[in-house]
Amino acid sequence: MPVKKMNEISDENKGGNIIIIGKGVLLAYIISVLFLAIYGILLAVTSLSESTLPTAVMIITMASIALSSIYAAIKSESKGWMKGALLGFVYMVILFLLSMIFKTGITLDKYVIFRVFMGVVIGLLAGIIGINLK
Repeated sequence: MPVKKMNEISDENKGGNIIIIGKGVLLAYIISVLFLAIYGILLAVTSLSESTLPTAVMIITMASIALSSIYAAIKSESKGWMKGALLGFVYMVILFLLSMIFKTGITLDKYVIFRVFMGVVIGLLAGIIGINLK
């Protein structure tokens, strides 16, 4: 079997990295929808206050990023931290764009920037964990 040069290996994996990150983002949204549905049911059938909604959404969002970043890092060969950070960034940017489309009055303020930053940090840390779980 011929030995491949390092640049041939990295060029070969570029498409695979995009697919891994794409699958991770999709997984994160699936996890988010499932947990938000469960939370909605809990709101409807229990005396849980709606004032818990912002906190619950933030926890669900960050947990979704963490779980999907771990998945992406396990599926990748290296740089789990980078894939996790990128996954968190892409997830949060898509979420912001969807919010702008479906909700009026959404602007890019310090709260949104903080959430994107948190998504990147959570993804980065989860990517480190995921790459070490291999």
